[in-house]
Amino acid sequence: MRQGLLLYFTEYLKEVHHVDPGSALFWWAGAGVTLGGIVGGLLCGWISDRLFQSRRPPVAFLFYIGQAVMLALLGFAPSPVAAACLIGLSCLFIFGVHGMLSGTASMDFGGRKAAATAAGMLDGIQYVAAGLTGFGLGWILKTYGWDGTPLREGYQPHNALVWVGSIIPFSLLGGIIMTRVWNATPRRSAVH
Repeated sequence: MRQGLLLYFTEYLKEVHHVDPGSALFWWAGAGVTLGGIVGGLLCGWISDRLFQSRRPPVAFLFYIGQAVMLALLGFAPSPVAAACLIGLSCLFIFGVHGMLSGTASMDFGGRKAAATAAGMLDGIQYVAAGLTGFGLGWILKTYGWDGTPLREGYQPHNALVWVGSIIPFSLLGGIIMTRVWNATPRRSAVH
């Protein structure tokens, strides 16, 4: 999900909403990626620790559903300003769960002796997915366009249903997986 948004949001803004690179709105959309990521990471961790007794799956489930909703709204954003705002909100949910699962949850389940290995494995696998996303999603957009109409000279897409429709299933799959480990909690290490 993360790479699916990050690799193509600039082209989406330019081709679907006609936002020029270098414009103030383009800058704000980019800042929304950073701000959304920071707020998402803090919020996801806080919710996990305070509301779910450090259980990661329930908050990850909520953030995966939040991703799907924000991405669906982004695909049909009615204006460039709405699109820029929804990019930041999508990043809030995407980066929040990403940071929690690749960092904290991997350490929870790797334990004290295997925390670095678990974190490296979970964080490293994202780059395999990023490579597949870059090529696969690029081919899909080139073949079907943003809204299901193959790209041609002078055509202006009205939405980005193909783009978000290619990403949302992975958010939903993440949510489904979280329901399978709903009650998992971090191991408590013995005090020596």
